Amino acid sequence: MNVKFGRSLQTYYAVSFFTLVCLVTYGIYYFWNNGPVNIDNVSSVFEATLQMDELKKRDDVKRIWTLVENDRVRDAVRTLDNLEKNTKKLNTIAALGPYEDLEVSLRKSKKSLNRLISYPELATIITVLSSKVTNFENFVVQNSWRTLTRISRRINAKVKPSRTRGAGYFKYKKLLRLWKKVGADILLMEKITESSVLSREDKNLILTKSKTLKTEVAMLGRYLKDFSKFQKDFKRTDKTYQTWFKSIEPEISLKRIQFERNSQNMLFSLVGFVSLMFVFSIFGFFVYRVTESKNKQEVEKIVVGAIKDGVLPSETNFDQSLSPHIREEFDKYREYIHKRMSFGSIFQDAMPFSSILLDSNLNLVWANSLFYEHWDLDEYKKADENVTWDFLQRFTNLGENDPVLSAVKDDVAGIYNIQVKTKMDNESLPFEMYVSPVQYANQRRIMIFFYPLRSIEETLSNQSKSLVGPVLRTLEALTNGTFNADFKNKIEKDFDIAGINEVWAKFEKYNGFVSGQKDGLLQEIERLENDLYDQFKLVDDVQGVLTQKEELQKVATSKFSEAKDSIIGIVELRNEMEALYQNTVVTSKGLFRDEVALLSQSQKMSDVLIENKKALENVDTVRREYKKLKGNVDQFKGRMLQLLDQSLIFQKNDANSYKIEQSLTKIKLEVKSFEKVLIDFSKVSIALDVNLSKVQIILDQAETPDFSLLHERMEYARDVIESDMFNVSRLSRNGQIKDDEMIASLKGLYQAFSAGKVKLKEARELALENHKTEEARQDDHNSEPAPEYIENHSPRV
Repeated sequence: MNVKFGRSLQTYYAVSFFTLVCLVTYGIYYFWNNGPVNIDNVSSVFEATLQMDELKKRDDVKRIWTLVENDRVRDAVRTLDNLEKNTKKLNTIAALGPYEDLEVSLRKSKKSLNRLISYPELATIITVLSSKVTNFENFVVQNSWRTLTRISRRINAKVKPSRTRGAGYFKYKKLLRLWKKVGADILLMEKITESSVLSREDKNLILTKSKTLKTEVAMLGRYLKDFSKFQKDFKRTDKTYQTWFKSIEPEISLKRIQFERNSQNMLFSLVGFVSLMFVFSIFGFFVYRVTESKNKQEVEKIVVGAIKDGVLPSETNFDQSLSPHIREEFDKYREYIHKRMSFGSIFQDAMPFSSILLDSNLNLVWANSLFYEHWDLDEYKKADENVTWDFLQRFTNLGENDPVLSAVKDDVAGIYNIQVKTKMDNESLPFEMYVSPVQYANQRRIMIFFYPLRSIEETLSNQSKSLVGPVLRTLEALTNGTFNADFKNKIEKDFDIAGINEVWAKFEKYNGFVSGQKDGLLQEIERLENDLYDQFKLVDDVQGVLTQKEELQKVATSKFSEAKDSIIGIVELRNEMEALYQNTVVTSKGLFRDEVALLSQSQKMSDVLIENKKALENVDTVRREYKKLKGNVDQFKGRMLQLLDQSLIFQKNDANSYKIEQSLTKIKLEVKSFEKVLIDFSKVSIALDVNLSKVQIILDQAETPDFSLLHERMEYARDVIESDMFNVSRLSRNGQIKDDEMIASLKGLYQAFSAGKVKLKEARELALENHKTEEARQDDHNSEPAPEYIENHSPRV
C-alpha cells in the first residue's frame, strides 16, 4: 500500500519561498533602473525637466525664423546647433518615434542654412546694388535721358540702404517682390534702349552699365531660391519639432512622476513584502488544514476500495501489501457477507412472481428480475439508479388511498387489485398486490408481491364474444341493407341461444323506424332534384347574361387600355416638347453669350482701330514734313553742286581769288542752312520713330480675335434650332393623331358601358324572378306535413 502524505504542504512552502526570492530580486532590479536607487537616472530626469522648460521659454524655432528674416544667418546656425544638441540629449532620456523625423528635418534645415551662409550678407548685396544704380542714375541724368532717369530713380528708391534697417525688409515675400520689380525695370530699360534712336555707341554703353546691375540681381535670385528651399525644409522642421515636443513633454513629465511615484512604491513594496509574508503564513495554515482533509479523504477512498474490491466480489485478487492479521479479518467478513447475499439471491431467483422490498422512506431496496421484466424497467436495473414508490405509482391506477402508505403508517397488511400500464404496453395489465410490512434490524420494510390476473381476463373475454357476435352481425346487416326475412330467421336463433331476446326486439323496432325514414327521405330527394333542375336552367340563363357582360367588360377594358396608351402618348409628347423647348432655350442662351462675346471683341477692335487711326494721322503729318524736308535737301544739294562747280572754275584762274573766297563764303552759308535742315530732319525722324513705336506697341497689344470657334458654335446652334423646329412640327402632328385616337377610345368605352348597363338590368330581372320562384317553393315545402318519428327511447347503436 503506497500512501504519500504532506507533499502538497511541502510544495506550498517551497513555492512561497521561491516567490519571495523572485519578488526581492525583481524589486532590486526594477528600483535600480526606474527608482531612486540609481541617482544618475534621478538627476537626468530632473535636468530634462529644466531643459524642457528652457526650450519652451526660448522658442528656438521662432528665433531661427526671426534671425534668418533679419539677415543673421550665422546666428541662426548657432541657434540650430544648440537646438539639435538639446533635442538629442532629451531623446536619450525618452526615446520616441517622432525624433527620427525631427533629426532628418534638422539635418536638411542645417544644410539649407549652410547654403545661405555661402552668399554675402543681403545688406552688402543691396548696398552694392544701390551704389551701382546711383552711378547709373547720374550717368543718364547727365545725358538727359528722361525715361531711363525715371526708371533708375525708381530702382534706387527701392534699394536704398536706409530701407534695409526697417523691420521685415529681408522677408522672403518682400525680397521676391523686390527682385521681380528690379529685374523687370532693368529689362524695361534694355528694351527702351534697343528701341530708341540713340547711337549704337550710347546703346552699348547703357547696356554694359545695365549688365553690371544684373550681377547683384542674379545673386539675389539665387539667394531667394535657396531661401525658398530653406523655408520649405524649416517648415517641415517646425512641424516635426512641434509634434516631437508635444510627445516628449508628457513623457518627461511622466518620467518625473514615475520617479516620484516609484519612491513611494519602494516603501509600499517593503510593506507589501511584509504583508505577503504574513499572508503566506496565514494561507499556509489553511493549506495545512486542506492537506489534512485530503489525507483523510484518501484514507477513506482506500477503505472504500478495499471493501469494494476485496470484500464484496466473490472472487478477488485484492492485495495491497496487507499484514496477515488484516488479511484474515478481510476473509472472515467476506465469507459472512457472501453467505447472507447467497440467501437473498436464491430467494430472488426462486420467487414465481414479481416482488419488491421498500424501506421506510419508500425507496426501492430490492426487486427480483420478474418485476423489472413485467414493469419494463430493465434500463433502471442496468443503470443502478434509485427507484422510489412514487415513481412506480405513476404506472398504476392507485389514487390518494395508497395501501402502501397505510402499511407504512399503520403497519397494516392487505391484498389489493391494481392495473399496471407500462411504457411498452398499450393496455393496462391486472395484478393482485399483496402488501406485507416487515421489521428488520430496527428498520421497517414493506414487502410487496404482484400476482398477475391476465388469465382470468382472457376467460371473461371468450365469454363476451358469444354475446357480441350476433349483435355485430345484426348491425352489419342493418348497415349493408341485408336485414331481410332470411337473415331474421337465422339470427333470431343466435339471440335465443345467447339469452338476449329483448335486444332482438329492439333491433326489429329500429329496423321499422329506419325503413320509414328512408321512404320519406327518397321522396324529399325526388322533390329536390326537380328544384335543382329548375335552378340549373336559371343559372344557365344568368350565365349567358354574365358571359355577354364579360365580353362587354373586355371591350371596355380594351378601350380603357387604348385611352391609357393615348394619354401616355400625349404625356410623352408633352415631355418631348418640353425637352425640345429647354434645348432651344439653352441654345438661344449660348447664342446670346456668343453675341455678347462678339460685341465685346468688336468693341476692342474698334478701340484699337481708333488708336491706329490717331497714330497713322501723326505718321501722315510726319510724312508730309519728311517730303518737304526731302525737297529742301534736294535743293541744297543742287545749289551745293553748282557752287562747287563755280569754285572749281574760279580755282583754275588765279585772278579770281576774290570770287573763290566769295564762293566759299556762300558754300559756308549754304552748309549752315543745310545743318539747320538736318536738325529738323533729325527731329522729324525721331518723331516718326516714336509714332512707329507706338503703332508697333498698339499692334503688339492688340490680339486678333479667333472667330472660328464662335462660327462653329453658331452653326451648331442653327442646326439644333432647325432640328427642334422640325421635331416640334412632327410632335404636333403626332399629338393631333393621339387626340383623335383617345376620343375614339372614349366613345367606344361609353358605348360598352351603356351595353353593360342593359345586360346588368336583364341579370337583375332574372335574379328577381329566381327570388320569387324560391319563395313559392318555400311556401309549398312549409305546407307539407312533417314526418312522424318513433318515441325518444328508441335503441341506439
